Amino acid sequence: MTNALNQRQRLQRGVTLVELMVSLLIGSIILLGVVSLFAASRQTQETQQHINRVAEDARFFTEFIARDIRMAGYAPDDCKADTGLEEKDTIEWDANDSELTLRYCDDDGGWDVVKAIYKFAGDRVRFSDDGGTLNPLVDGLRLEGIAFGVRQGSNLTYQSAPGDATDVRTIRLTFTLWGEETPGVDEDDRAIPWIEFTTAVRNHTFHPLGND
Repeated sequence: MTNALNQRQRLQRGVTLVELMVSLLIGSIILLGVVSLFAASRQTQETQQHINRVAEDARFFTEFIARDIRMAGYAPDDCKADTGLEEKDTIEWDANDSELTLRYCDDDGGWDVVKAIYKFAGDRVRFSDDGGTLNPLVDGLRLEGIAFGVRQGSNLTYQSAPGDATDVRTIRLTFTLWGEETPGVDEDDRAIPWIEFTTAVRNHTFHPLGND
């Protein structure tokens, strides 16, 4: 009877302190793995969202400014007569203020001159289409360089100033896009490598190179 009672007590004694600690350790390791997996998944998702936003900003800006670059210099004779617009003044670059000005005629029930101004200030681009107040267009975009493809005889040479706008055939912009500020992320890690794109000034491409 006594032996049976002792055996039953041994079977009912439960887990020891060591076994409990081992169980807690295993549980902690599993929990840590789950948390790490969740954090990595969330970071990957945020990174993908960041890339998507930057790509969308790049697409929007290039399409937006390309429209005005292509139209720059469009000045039919009757528009020039009505507005006094000179083709040589349709593309201007102010290096001191980082402002690109593009002018062209617009027939909306009567000739008018569109004066599109792009001001690159730090990491923000401001824009005006009437020569008036500049409004924010894109944040997180830094202009790294601008060059104008100028006709010189039968050659196309890129230079830092447009000179006579009638000789400008293309405009090349180089810029960097920056993501939103994120705690713990180095500033350089928020930048997308330089993007360079070139747009033809459509209204000047009808004059073949080599014809002076």
